[in-house]
Amino acid sequence: MAYSTRKAVQSDVPRLARLLEDYIRETYQGAWGGTLELLERHISNNEVEILVAESSEKEIIAFVAATITYDLHWCMKGGEIIDFYVVPLYRGRGAAMFLIIDLAAEIERRGGKFL
Repeated sequence: MAYSTRKAVQSDVPRLARLLEDYIRETYQGAWGGTLELLERHISNNEVEILVAESSEKEIIAFVAATITYDLHWCMKGGEIIDFYVVPLYRGRGAAMFLIIDLAAEIERRGGKFL
């Protein structure tokens, strides 16, 4: 399958919210506690790194969220994945791999050495 990955933008927030609701329900049997407004603000202020994978039809089918972090033991920057989700229909088809590769490249571009 052909996928493209990119950084999430404000216009992605409604679809991301639906994916987050599915993710939290499936993984934790609960409800997403965020809001569209907060997610939009945090994306626009770069408070969280969110990359999305899109199908060839431009449907968002996966996301990975990460923060930039620092390892004091080794004095180096890196990234930490905080959440990751792929729509069940698209699992096992490579979307996760593309997201991780692109996230690692973004962390490295910012001077990070680990993910």
